[in-house]
Amino acid sequence: MSVSGARMTVMLNLNQLKVFRAVAECQNYSRAAQELFLSQPYVYVQIRDLEREYRCKLFDQVGKRAVLTEAGQALMEYANQILGLAEDAETAMRQFARLERGRLAIGAGVFAGNYLVPPLIALFKQQAPDINLSLGIFDEMGTRIAKRVSRYELDLVFTAAKPVAPDLLTEELWQVRLVPCVGANHRFALLPEVGVAEFAEETVLWFGGRRSTVTRRVAEGALTECGVQARSSTVLGSTEAIKQVLIGGHGVSVLPWPAIAAEVKNKQLVVLRIPGFHAEYSIQCVRHRYRNLSPAAELFLRLAKEWTPCHPDDAERTGPLAEPKATFASASAGARWR
Repeated sequence: MSVSGARMTVMLNLNQLKVFRAVAECQNYSRAAQELFLSQPYVYVQIRDLEREYRCKLFDQVGKRAVLTEAGQALMEYANQILGLAEDAETAMRQFARLERGRLAIGAGVFAGNYLVPPLIALFKQQAPDINLSLGIFDEMGTRIAKRVSRYELDLVFTAAKPVAPDLLTEELWQVRLVPCVGANHRFALLPEVGVAEFAEETVLWFGGRRSTVTRRVAEGALTECGVQARSSTVLGSTEAIKQVLIGGHGVSVLPWPAIAAEVKNKQLVVLRIPGFHAEYSIQCVRHRYRNLSPAAELFLRLAKEWTPCHPDDAERTGPLAEPKATFASASAGARWR
């Protein structure tokens, strides 16, 4: 079979190309070996193997100089391109590892997305300012969460919902205390404690729409355990709207502590003491069971595990306006470090 008709199965490797380029640039086997910290025989063997594989000479020996042949010049062009791409790839991988490059897609329920995740984003961006981060906030629907995580649309989701799917991994992170509260000028505000029946006689403000929220379900369950139900209720479209109505002096509500910590600190809202009333729920981190976390996602999850929402410590409160202790002010009025 002629050389032209032979089928060559050549496996290029970067090491051979680096040796070839060094010899071409130095025009000398010995100097190329010194530059690469290799032995001269090893360099010579690599060039000889390339010439055997390609069945053509790559260098002419002119005195002490190794000069590229026409075939060698052609290979040199490709070698520069291939090695350049390899160097670019190595740089990109190092950037990912050093959090200098990449994206992170976070999802969250309405409460977590508005009051828990933003402080974590601020902390994360201090350590990884070059990561392109996005936060999507959506109703706490387990099926919707499962679909978006399964389709790789979201890296991490923080939610009170507990979606069940074989490809999802759910990890409980935080316990969120729900607290009964009123505006500072409400008639309950200065009372040392309020009976649960008295509380239920007031108009209770709930957040929600067509579907009942986790906060409402848990709070109503706690009231039921105390043997009462709200006499009347008003449903508003956001927690912020509820707080403004409360500050205006109308109604009562049961809200997650991190959502009202700033208003309590500013003495706009008051947390009520209701004997026998206790309500809380957990926030989970949901991610894909079989998907490797990126360095960015690993950092964000680690920060989330090191951080926890705070809540009023009933044992240490001195009155209705007592503030939580150990508040991490630079991140959030409703958060602290473990």
